[in-house]
Parts: sequence; C-alpha cells; structure tokens
Amino acid sequence: MDEIRRDLGSEDTIYINDLPDDSILININNTYVKDMALIDMYDATRACWRIADPRKKRLKYAIAIYKSVIKQVFIPEAWLPGDSTLRRFTTLADKQNPPNPEKKSIRWEFVGRVADDRQDLVGKRILDLPNGLQNPCVYSNSLKRKLRRS
Repeated sequence: MDEIRRDLGSEDTIYINDLPDDSILININNTYVKDMALIDMYDATRACWRIADPRKKRLKYAIAIYKSVIKQVFIPEAWLPGDSTLRRFTTLADKQNPPNPEKKSIRWEFVGRVADDRQDLVGKRILDLPNGLQNPCVYSNSLKRKLRRS
C-alpha cells in the first residue's frame, strides 16, 4: 500500500485554488508509465490537444496530471498547430486527424521547458479535481471560477 501511495504521490495534497493562475492541466492517464523518462512525459503533456487557440490565453504553465497527481510542470514557450514538431511517439488520434495546412488548427502543441520554479507542485494530489472531466485539458482559472460559484 505504501508503494501505491508513493507512486501516486498521495502523501502530499493541494487544492485547485492553490494552483497557479493561467495554467492548463493536462490529463496524461492514457500515456503515463511509471518511471517514464522526462522527455516522454514532456511529449505526452505537450501534444496534441483539441483546445481553443492557446496563444490567446497567455498560459504560464502546463501541468501534467496522472490520476489527480501532478507529475510535472512545464512552461510553454510557444504554441503551434498540432503535429508541427517532432515527437518520440504519435497517438492514434494524431494518425486519424493529420494536420491540414488549409484548415484552421483545432489541435495544438507547445514547445517549452520544465518549470524549475514550480517543482514544489510535483507529486501533490489535487484533492478537489472533478472526476470524469470530458476534456483531458482544463484551465486552472475555469476550475477556480466553478468552485467560487458552487
């Protein structure tokens, strides 16, 4: 049981209101593997997401979440249309929806780096993260607004 808690990071907890503003939380449940390399976690987190044009939101952080536990925090330096850059793996969704330069992009990816200033979040379980969110990507500001209304 201790090993499961350690793997999930359930010893330390955090609430949505403690998350940095202007962040996007990205659920990597389908691609996360225990002890995965940082570059693989980066690729799993950064691409390819069906979201509104993220360049307009000025997102400060992209937070990789696995089963409500923060696995890593990245700083997106630039957002590009999906499949604009090389990645170590490609998902089935990417293959089914190849980029079309004639169409406005509906999938996005970022190029960035590890957020050294927010490593204090890594390993913390988000206690009030809603279950069953429809989209694997959710904005911290949206979650905070929903909490204030309820």
